[in-house]
Amino acid sequence: MKKLAILIILVFLITSLSLMAGDAKPQSLNEIYKTGKVRFVEQLRIPGASFPEDHLMKSISGIVENEDKDIFLLDSGNHRIVKVDAKGKYLKTIGQKGQGPGDFHIPLYMTMNGDLIYIYELGNRRFSVLDNKGKFLKTIKNKDIQSLGLMRKMTWLSNGDILMDTMKNHRTGDNPQEIFLNLYSKDFAFKKTIYSRRFRYFTYFKKVMLLQPYIDKLSWSWGGDDIIAYGFSDKSQIHILNPITGEQKTINHEFMRIGISDQEKDAFFRRLNWEGIRVKGEIPELLLKNVHFPGYKPPFDNIAFDFEGNIIVFPLEKSPFFYAFDKNGKFIAKVDIISGEIFSHIFVSTANNNFWIYDQNKGMDEISVIKAKLISCK
Repeated sequence: MKKLAILIILVFLITSLSLMAGDAKPQSLNEIYKTGKVRFVEQLRIPGASFPEDHLMKSISGIVENEDKDIFLLDSGNHRIVKVDAKGKYLKTIGQKGQGPGDFHIPLYMTMNGDLIYIYELGNRRFSVLDNKGKFLKTIKNKDIQSLGLMRKMTWLSNGDILMDTMKNHRTGDNPQEIFLNLYSKDFAFKKTIYSRRFRYFTYFKKVMLLQPYIDKLSWSWGGDDIIAYGFSDKSQIHILNPITGEQKTINHEFMRIGISDQEKDAFFRRLNWEGIRVKGEIPELLLKNVHFPGYKPPFDNIAFDFEGNIIVFPLEKSPFFYAFDKNGKFIAKVDIISGEIFSHIFVSTANNNFWIYDQNKGMDEISVIKAKLISCK
């Protein structure tokens, strides 16, 4: 009888604990960040090498997911889109290099607005529009699109306006490139410039564009509710802006100063092409004189919103940590990423605590797209 009573108590305790665990509310990302140590747990991996041989990817410059959980990967290097299902299985390839309807030429950016997929093509100076299944619908091309320069990023606001980040190349002067954050109407007609700045991304020698290291670049992200966070990476300063009302606040935050080693400088030169030839052996004097390294690496490399509206700031291109702020700009924590792999800064948040992570710097056979969940390590 005594054993039966103990057994009943144990069953009651186990059942109670199970019910408590089932009712436990999952941690918010804000709470996870406060722990200061996180880990990305892989939920899905889409290896590019698993695609048919004639559909391998060269690069990934965009990713969207439709209501059926089908995934569209923009392969700029091959001028096409690869569509896979929710489990990462190859479904089909959309488009090819060309100028006709449904063709792409240097497609650099892809985004989704409602049930429509928009792809910006630098080569054709236009937008191609697909439905959420990947079927071609139309192209959008006007004088304002043709004058964009290099379009890098865009988003839609609640009033239908479009916010777009573009870069123009003036080729001459101390700062030959100019970045713009412009506002356009829903039919892509220019309305106004919100922010612009000239800087030096690369300089010209003969027919060679000489890339500059650790550039002072603009980074921004849209967090819903018509709020964006943006900043130039020369300062540890982020602006939170409502483009419709003009309301703005500025976040200043201390950052870790990280120098540039001689090994990193040498690696930069080795990646350069000089007169069409990869630099080998002795570095040409002209390169040494005209490449300008800053004293420190920039305070941040990328800004992103998670799906809860928190702001994440990555200080380095492939960073083992990030800074987290809430949607009002209040600092949450410096968050260390505990992982065997340091993920690329290119990342898109989805829903349910999942993040799309991918690295466009790997070789063709190594490209992988990963859906990962963020958890606390404490």
